[in-house]
Amino acid sequence: MDRAHDTSREPDASVGLHSPDGSRYAAHVELNGVLAVTCAGIADAHGTRRASDSLLVQTTGSHSRRVLAVGTQDEVQAHPAWATAQRVDLSSSVVAPALVNAHAHLDLTHIGPQPMGEGGFAAWIDMVRLGRLADDAAIAESVRQGVSLLRRGGTVAVGDIAGSVHGAPSVEPARVLDESGMLGVSFLEFFGLSPDGSPGVDAALERDSKLRTDSVQVGLSPHAPYSVSLGGYARARESGLPICTHLAESMSERSMIAEATGPIRNFLEGLGQWTPEIAAQFGTGQTPVGYTAPLMDGVLSVHLNDVSDGDIEKLTRAGARAAYCPRASTYIGAPDA
Repeated sequence: MDRAHDTSREPDASVGLHSPDGSRYAAHVELNGVLAVTCAGIADAHGTRRASDSLLVQTTGSHSRRVLAVGTQDEVQAHPAWATAQRVDLSSSVVAPALVNAHAHLDLTHIGPQPMGEGGFAAWIDMVRLGRLADDAAIAESVRQGVSLLRRGGTVAVGDIAGSVHGAPSVEPARVLDESGMLGVSFLEFFGLSPDGSPGVDAALERDSKLRTDSVQVGLSPHAPYSVSLGGYARARESGLPICTHLAESMSERSMIAEATGPIRNFLEGLGQWTPEIAAQFGTGQTPVGYTAPLMDGVLSVHLNDVSDGDIEKLTRAGARAAYCPRASTYIGAPDA
């Protein structure tokens, strides 16, 4: 990609692609804020089309554009908006729709790539816990590094988890994302195995009440069903905010939910957090999906590495939304489908 002309790296250059509605043009013609782009080719969900070397886009908002025409230069020049459009020469570049990263932890960018290691999932969680930053300025810098990497990859919108620090989610990720012009949601993460999810959910709701953002929405992220009670999930849903959670991420999670055994229980015991009250929530004989399904309507469920066909059916019936990454699944060591 020709970075000298890469407008996707600028805050106001998110391009929203819209499929034609049966005609060649996908929007009512307006002669203001129209760009005529000449390029080497156009890549979309149908693949790269080298024969298409031109498109016409119209600004429809501070963070969105609509495709008016796409095709060869002769075809696009036939559109009435071409005559007054601002010309953009990307003749050495292939143009593609901007990308969305549905799940990120930008405040952990500073940790960098790490191997899973011999200790498995619970040891990996501990590595992340120990590597988490607590200083606002350091968190902000880690998020900025993450935003830079996203933009280099052509991403303009992100579902980011704002990690919990000293019992409350940091507001720095939302602030930095908003200042950067990135689109998406900053999900305020919380933990809470008390029956109603307190005090974690209370801290997240309090932080949300004081946040004011423009380009970024704010949501809640009950961390996972082994670290947040069903009551905590219910209170998050009652807030009306967008919700994201880690779900069925590892086989260790399944053993914890179904049998109250395994590495995650050992991890909680090591932290001194395994109590009879908490123990009573687990050993349900259910999968993580079956355990949480009644509360998953509209919830962005991330990972889903350890699911059965029945689990997928339950998520579908519940109205859940899914974010799945094959590379992350391999990294975790998930069982073959």
